[in-house]
Amino acid sequence: MSEKTRELKDELNARVRLMTAIEQAQDGIFIISTDGIMEYMNPSFERMSGYALEELEGKHVSVIRSDRQSTEFFEELWKDLIRGDVWRGQTTYRSKSGHDYEVDLSISPIHDNTGKMTGYVEVARDITEQLQMEKQLRQSQKLEELGTLAGGIAHDFNNILAAILGYAELAQPTLEPGTRGYDNLDRIIHSAKRAKEMVHQILVFSRRRKPDKARVDMVPLLNEVGQFLEVSLPSTIEVRSDIAVSSGWVIGDSSQIHQVVTNLGTNAAYAMSENGGTLTISLDRAHIEQAVLLHGGRLEPGDYLRLTVADTGTGIPEEVMGRIFDPFFTTKPQTKGTGLGLSMVHGIVGSMHGGIDVKSTLDEGTIFHIYLPESEGTAPRVEFEEGDVVTGKGRILLVDDEEDMVAVGTQMLTDLGYAVQGVQDSNEALELFRSSPDSFDLLITDQTMPRMTGDRLAKAVHEIRPELPVILCTGYSASLDNLRPGEAGIRSVLMKPFEMAKLSRVVGKVFETLRG
Repeated sequence: MSEKTRELKDELNARVRLMTAIEQAQDGIFIISTDGIMEYMNPSFERMSGYALEELEGKHVSVIRSDRQSTEFFEELWKDLIRGDVWRGQTTYRSKSGHDYEVDLSISPIHDNTGKMTGYVEVARDITEQLQMEKQLRQSQKLEELGTLAGGIAHDFNNILAAILGYAELAQPTLEPGTRGYDNLDRIIHSAKRAKEMVHQILVFSRRRKPDKARVDMVPLLNEVGQFLEVSLPSTIEVRSDIAVSSGWVIGDSSQIHQVVTNLGTNAAYAMSENGGTLTISLDRAHIEQAVLLHGGRLEPGDYLRLTVADTGTGIPEEVMGRIFDPFFTTKPQTKGTGLGLSMVHGIVGSMHGGIDVKSTLDEGTIFHIYLPESEGTAPRVEFEEGDVVTGKGRILLVDDEEDMVAVGTQMLTDLGYAVQGVQDSNEALELFRSSPDSFDLLITDQTMPRMTGDRLAKAVHEIRPELPVILCTGYSASLDNLRPGEAGIRSVLMKPFEMAKLSRVVGKVFETLRG
């Protein structure tokens, strides 16, 4: 074999090895001419883009570009390439199926043996998932910051709400029903309760408060949400209600269920924002013949309440459907949504041992069916109507570092028939108790106080008089995570802000237990 033949063979082998390496590379590699015409792409880029080489060969590279980046961006890029520079950076491409993906891109000039530039080789690495994870990390950090902020403000804000609610409740009975002052106080009480629910939702969302688990009748709740959406959504959207049951009880947190329907309703409204449409909220019963796996969980055969939220909007594209419950995934513009709504719906329904079925048709609308286990038994007996209070007798030591909370609590408990001594300083309260431990039948204390927290005060009092019952008040339940039930004589935890009827019920139950 001649030397020249050997050199040609070595060169051929080298090119084969190079081509094999390019063909098997995990990164997408493609070659374009100096005019931007596609000449070659390796299998990785075919998988990445969804195109076959035959579909793109001879076409301009702009075919794979997304419209997310401006014309000026690509003009500057081409200026670098024409100069023969290597360009590195991130850009967005659009696949054959129409979805955008982010790539880390390196573009290098190709020269022939004479030094003439003949084209460019582009090496693209799909970093969509990486960027999504980074975004989720940032969002998680934001949520953690929100949780810290929520926990920080909950105590003070709930005290303010409790004072507004308390003073209004105390003042209302002094006025004649139907008068202007009475009605205004009624509106103040209603607004304070709405603010209370909003704080509750923020605390649950930021995981600073555990969701309630109680029997909830879906019928009045859905009627309330329907009315809320009707006044909140644009007039181009008609809100319809189709409740086929007289009552439907589930085990859950009423504010979370409210949130589920509200989130689905606002999402539906966004899908109908351009042309208007109809939002329908329905409730009926459904029987599942065999076990089925839905979004949120596995449903066993049996009877379920079926909540349906349907719209006549744009529908959900097939390529998006599989991701709608992913945290932080959203098709809305940056200022229109966070991508948390449906993931929260998914989490709430799953925590209630339910499931979600979604059906959607482009340009026709979307239907969410939510199946929830129905709570068996009759409706719980209502012992107290709203505004009713239960009176009693006993001596109470009330401790709270907020002056208004001591004032409101003292007036409420006095009106209920109890003898009350209010103290703003927990250390002072402990000294008072030490000096006369038999002068009180019950300690009611706030949890978050300077110098000595409520649970520490309860422990100190418990050491002096172990049989004394304690009611602990707090704005968020996370502050009690390290407290064991019944520890230090704590018989009950009263969540702020509370109404007079709730206070009377909790206090009355403690004294009833003592009488035994």
